[in-house]
Amino acid sequence: MLCFIVLSNSSLKKQAITSIYISVFSYLLFLYLNHLTNSEIEVIKTTTSGRYEIWLLTVSELNWGQLILGNGPGIFEISINNSSPFGHPHNSLIEILNEWGGLALVAIILLISNTIKQSYKHLKKYKKDKLTATVFYSWLGGITYSFVSGVHVMPVSQTLIFVTWGILLGRINKKVPLTISKNKSIKVILCILSFILLTTYLYLCLKSYDIIDPEQGYIVGPRFWSVGKRFEL
Repeated sequence: MLCFIVLSNSSLKKQAITSIYISVFSYLLFLYLNHLTNSEIEVIKTTTSGRYEIWLLTVSELNWGQLILGNGPGIFEISINNSSPFGHPHNSLIEILNEWGGLALVAIILLISNTIKQSYKHLKKYKKDKLTATVFYSWLGGITYSFVSGVHVMPVSQTLIFVTWGILLGRINKKVPLTISKNKSIKVILCILSFILLTTYLYLCLKSYDIIDPEQGYIVGPRFWSVGKRFEL
């Protein structure tokens, strides 16, 4: 990510290069101290911890229908070499492909690519806009990390990704004119409907959270939004 900042944003080039030097120095210092203490800490992982095998197996087992429309959320389960079953493939792209299909995957790739393109153009034009740069690199870092981890299935991480995405879109499109109705009645109706929808959504989230029972197989953690226990209204 620091190398990408060096190549994409000249105004932050100096800070990024300094950060690279500090990172390298910190790593070398850690190796030295680790050697002095004869620690058995694993410094560098030389395997993918089964991720690569999971990715290959997940993709290879998809048929044409599943490649287009997916299998649906919350049902992924796979085991490698008799290990405990994994609940997600630790790769956001493969997970979207498996759960929602190729159409959804193409759509999300296009949306992310367009956001990156527009952000890059914005930062090239407004080189001193460090706030937008911070939001962009934070969001991009999270997206990149999701390619090798399961961070994207956690409710808090999901929320942060879309919140930062929304802030970023707002920053890079802040000069785009918005057409808003001048009719006060329509504005009042829209405000009321928005308030009702937001209140209902928050109520349903809290209600779903309240009735989750870990002893029945429901958990508060990963996939809270898609597999939260159903309830009767």
